[in-house]
Amino acid sequence: MIHLSLALAAVLAAAPAAPAGGGQGVIAFGMGRQTCTQWLASPASTAEGGAWLLGYWSAVNLLNEGNHMVGRQVGSDGVVDGVREVCGATPDDTLMDAAALVYFRFQQDGK
Repeated sequence: MIHLSLALAAVLAAAPAAPAGGGQGVIAFGMGRQTCTQWLASPASTAEGGAWLLGYWSAVNLLNEGNHMVGRQVGSDGVVDGVREVCGATPDDTLMDAAALVYFRFQQDGK
């Protein structure tokens, strides 16, 4: 497991940074590529996106060397609600970009 974490960290460190909202330089799979509008379009896509979101969040926490516990104060419902709120303000953003913004905010706020 440590070797896998180190390999993932090395790959992420070598990847070019993506500008917010652009998604360029980052390969996203699954629902992360969908816009917020697409995510919230139906109960089925909302559920699928919620599952994707929690997997994404867990992976980012795993790779966050400074804090593996971002979101602990609000739990999974709070994470999803935070992303839903951002998506309400920026419906054309991808789910991944919205999740990344909320992750950054929660980390900064100690949530």
